[in-house]
Parts: sequence; structure tokens; C-alpha cells
Amino acid sequence: MAIGVKASASLGSLSLAMSAILNGSCTKDYILELVALETSGKSRTEKVNRTIRRMTVNNQLLPFIKEHSHEFLANSIQGTNKTAVYTALMCAAYPLFYDLVTLLGKHFHVQDEVPTSLIIAKLSEKYGSSVDSTIGFNSAIKMLVEAGLITRPETGIYKACRLSGLSDFSLSFYKKAFLVNNPTYSELDNIETYPYFEFIS
Repeated sequence: MAIGVKASASLGSLSLAMSAILNGSCTKDYILELVALETSGKSRTEKVNRTIRRMTVNNQLLPFIKEHSHEFLANSIQGTNKTAVYTALMCAAYPLFYDLVTLLGKHFHVQDEVPTSLIIAKLSEKYGSSVDSTIGFNSAIKMLVEAGLITRPETGIYKACRLSGLSDFSLSFYKKAFLVNNPTYSELDNIETYPYFEFIS
């Protein structure tokens, strides 16, 4: 299965891109300006640009976001709501992020720490073992750390952050990313039992 993501993008760039989209000022050149602030080199620039565009202007949840722009912006500022919103944004854009969050949730349900070696081994079963796959895995992990879903207390070890006190919007948005990856379900189904929701407390 194609890995999709080939470079990480900063949460700051995603936030600025989403704000520009929602106020109607986002252009291709603006996103390239955001990319230029965090990286250089033609190849790297193109990869980060693709990541940002897929997570923002090409995100499957963008129509919903536009319909609820005030709630989205209000809940993407800080705290656990911000973590839930941006984790969902990533998961709706790339199956890899959803698979990673689900994998982490499954293991955090029975243990406090998850090593990088386990993450790479399990994801490789689906996405294969290659340089591109490893880059994609590490990019996804890096972005989830920045989003605040997981922490890295030491090199190669990750711990979960529990998302408590979520607003109705953030919880609903988090659920919608699950539904993007599981289209046969609806919010009326008992989806909260899936490992993807392990982080919600």
C-alpha cells in the first residue's frame, strides 16, 4: 500500500493554511511561502507542500470545516481540543496517520510505553519495508508528537497523552476522521470502542 506522506509539516504551517482557507485568502503561492519558512531545497519543498495541501485544501473534511469554521478555529487554538482537531485532520488526510493512531491506541490500552521498533514493524506489515516507508512512518510520528497526542520521554519510546475535557465539536470532528477511514460506519454506531479512541478520556 502506498505510504502517501513523504515529509512532515509543522503544526504552525497547517494552522496558518487553515486560517487562510477559511478567510478566503489561501493561494498556492501562500502555501509555498509557508513551506519556505520551514524547509529548503526543491525536493523537500515539494514534499512538504504536498503534505500541507493534502491536509488542508484537499482534506476530505474541508466541507465540514467550512460549514463550522468558527468552531474549528476556536477549538484549534490550544489544549486537548487542538490536539484532537489536528490529529483528526491528519487522519482524514492520510490512512497512514489513522493506522498509526489505531496501532498506538491498541498497544497503549495494555501498556504505558510503545517503542519505535514495534511501531515500524507493525506498520511495515501493511506498508512494506523501504526507505520511503520509514520516512513516512517517522514523519507521521513526528507530527503526532507536535500535535500533542503522544510524547517521547526518551529516544525511541513513546507515551500516550489523554484527551480529557474535549468540546462537543472536537469530539465530533475526531469521530468524523474515523468515519473517513471506516465509511461503512456512522456516528450512531458504537465506534468509541475502537483503538482509535483510546486517547479519549
